[in-house]
Amino acid sequence: MRQLDNQSIIDGIDVSIEIPRLDGGPLLWDIIHRMEHKVLCSDPLHTEHSVCRWMKHLKYFAYSAHDNTLQSLLATFDARKRLYPSGGIPQFAAAMAIELWRTPSNDFTVKVHGIVFL
Repeated sequence: MRQLDNQSIIDGIDVSIEIPRLDGGPLLWDIIHRMEHKVLCSDPLHTEHSVCRWMKHLKYFAYSAHDNTLQSLLATFDARKRLYPSGGIPQFAAAMAIELWRTPSNDFTVKVHGIVFL
């Protein structure tokens, strides 16, 4: 069995990028599923769906996470290298907002912003 020994590229795969992506995936999918439910519940034909009974009143959903969780989530967006060229991690009190917006044409869009390093 091959040891990592600070190697970041193994068999052509940059594990310093791929491992955080795998770690951030479950959180990203949870966010995506909540947004999908919100879109479903915005349709008058689905307002009686079981998930819509509580989802239609929900204005926001917040997560609290450690720096490594935020770093993993950023890796799923392929933003880690741009934000941390030296391989750093988010600083204490960093924040991130992922928002679902309804456009004037009744479509939906996702905005990712508000990464703050205090």
